[in-house]
Amino acid sequence: MNKLQKFWAHSISSLTAFEALQHFIHFTETFIYHQYLTWDRKLEQPTPASRAKLTPWYLQSGLVFVSCFVLPLKIFQEIMAYKKDPDITVTAWLMFVFYQCLLTICVANILSFIFKIDEMCLGLKNLWRMKQVADQDGRRINSSDRSPRYDLVGVFLHALIPGSITIPLTIATFPFLFENDDPSYHIIRQWTFLSPNAQFWLRVCSLFFVGLHVTTVLFLCAIFCTTIGLAFHTCQAAMIRNFSRFEVNVFRRVRQFEKDVIHYRRFTIVAKATNDFIFYTLPIACLTTLVGSIVCGYILIKLTGRVSLMMTFFVGDVMVVLIMVVLWVIRQFGDVFHESGEVIRVWKLSVGASKYMSRQVRSCSRLKIEVGPFFFVRKETRIVMISVIAYHTISLVISV
Repeated sequence: MNKLQKFWAHSISSLTAFEALQHFIHFTETFIYHQYLTWDRKLEQPTPASRAKLTPWYLQSGLVFVSCFVLPLKIFQEIMAYKKDPDITVTAWLMFVFYQCLLTICVANILSFIFKIDEMCLGLKNLWRMKQVADQDGRRINSSDRSPRYDLVGVFLHALIPGSITIPLTIATFPFLFENDDPSYHIIRQWTFLSPNAQFWLRVCSLFFVGLHVTTVLFLCAIFCTTIGLAFHTCQAAMIRNFSRFEVNVFRRVRQFEKDVIHYRRFTIVAKATNDFIFYTLPIACLTTLVGSIVCGYILIKLTGRVSLMMTFFVGDVMVVLIMVVLWVIRQFGDVFHESGEVIRVWKLSVGASKYMSRQVRSCSRLKIEVGPFFFVRKETRIVMISVIAYHTISLVISV
């Protein structure tokens, strides 16, 4: 029994957030198809995939693009129609909005992969190296602590890996579970040149393949963002720990300070590359997360009992994932700004009368993860997002 407990403890403790990206890429390449980001097994770092292997990825992306533009056309057609379609209920409208949110953020991520993959790999490679150095230093300090440590974020990210197959299979069952509330029903039923059976199975196939690509792209980006945030946290915590230790030898202290300043300037470059990669993706992700959470909250509060039980469970699962993304991913981005300020504060308290070190500290600015041209993420940003979701959900429940 003790051996089994040790085995499970070791297995769960090995599911770290930094391993999730590598495991997800290996899983999708083995069981689905190659993503735009692959993993170099020799160098042990992420690299852009060869374009010769991306034909399925491009075909799936084209299908997502078509779906993303067909849904707004149907919505606009229904809004402008003189005689409204009686089959489009409030639930159907909410599902239209929810589908459009997922497709929009997926298209933004696809475009970022195509045009900004080099910036993504630059940030990951450099952070990966610096994180490995910080881990070695942390293991040397905590060498006496041999108890297993559990990474809850890593366990959650690893739980997303099989979801890249199970979630599309679940979405493909929507035509069986709720006929009129599925947006694909209101689009494909107008294709009268197809028989009803052909329309039905076309809906099933389109939902599966679109859901498969949307799920893999969004999960890959969520794991990437979490990995970036945690890598910044690990490296900055190591810098604070190194410089906070009392060092009598002045020359060693100055040498350690110079190394940390060089690493910090690398962080500035990596943060700039990360902001360049997510310049369009993060604002759209924040907006669609807010809208999707509000729609899910309205369905759970107002429509429970009116819609099918399967839809209630599905919306509840999606709501949990969206809230986890807000709580963890946004928190990691906010910690980048807060902890960089802590690094600069520790340096300012420790440089003493050295003019050289003081000039170096003044030349360093706090790191920021920017939400496009609008604002940058702080620690309180996630609280603001949760409050906005709660406020607008309650307003929608009261008014509709």
